[in-house]
Amino acid sequence: MQVFATPKLNHVDITSDFWKRYRELVVKEVLPYQWQVMNDEADIAIADDPQNNGQDKNSHAVANLKIAAGEMEGHHYGSHSKTPTFTSGWKPQPIRLVTIQTMI
Repeated sequence: MQVFATPKLNHVDITSDFWKRYRELVVKEVLPYQWQVMNDEADIAIADDPQNNGQDKNSHAVANLKIAAGEMEGHHYGSHSKTPTFTSGWKPQPIRLVTIQTMI
């Protein structure tokens, strides 16, 4: 059985036209939109908003960090849970690199 080393990310070039389309989409659309949402610049509706009955249009993500760092006046907005909900039950999973050669 042939064993392959995991390549370092700076030694990997993705040149396929298939992936180029998605890489460009992320750079041109996804990341700028996420930046706008995090900085409360995008018009969004937050469905589960217990503090404002679903009427809030801001994520308060960056604002909360600035308040915590003392760079902005105000109070923390959002969940006050000690464990963020997105980490509940999460366990890191090993990444397995599968190549055509290892599948043959």
